[in-house]
Amino acid sequence: MEQLLVGKVFAWCHGGRAKTGEISFEAGGKTGVQAPLWKLPRWRVTGDLEVTLESHSGRNAHRLYFNSALTGFYCNQGAQRGYVEGRGFTSPDMAGAPTSAPYPVDDLQSADSPQEPQSPQSSVQQQQWSQQQQQQQQQQDAESQEEIRRSRMLQVDPMGKVTINEDAASAKDADQSPEEVAQMLDKIHRRIMSKRMGQDVEE
Repeated sequence: MEQLLVGKVFAWCHGGRAKTGEISFEAGGKTGVQAPLWKLPRWRVTGDLEVTLESHSGRNAHRLYFNSALTGFYCNQGAQRGYVEGRGFTSPDMAGAPTSAPYPVDDLQSADSPQEPQSPQSSVQQQQWSQQQQQQQQQQDAESQEEIRRSRMLQVDPMGKVTINEDAASAKDADQSPEEVAQMLDKIHRRIMSKRMGQDVEE
């Protein structure tokens, strides 16, 4: 990542949208353009798609979270953003810059306090958050597949009459009792009818 960023100039958008300045990533961990004037003369890679700008003493740290294409970033300090120049982009959104950090992070210390190294606990929190996101996505996918499967068990004719697709029901629910299948299909039927009538039906 460091080699890919060296020599690149990025527009800095203090409000997250319009360009208000420029920064560059130079070799040897040095920054250029206006970053040194902002007391951010150093940069270093501190994580996956993550760069930290800081002073010589490690203060005034700003974490930048890049998208996978390295064309835009989100800064944890006041939701500032930026985009790479020379590629035709005119805004962070156009460059696909993130709008938030990819995982929960602790607030950085103020510019008056030295920056502490990242603790192992912080890495564990990142992993836990990532696992929770994956589990939530898997659950949502499973619920979507279940909804599709159930909907295929009902047939609606042009007159709005709902009937049960016996082949689909018997094939997909062989492990369920007839009573369970009937209850499930009755719920689906009531849900469909409630949507037609603009009413909510309790499960």
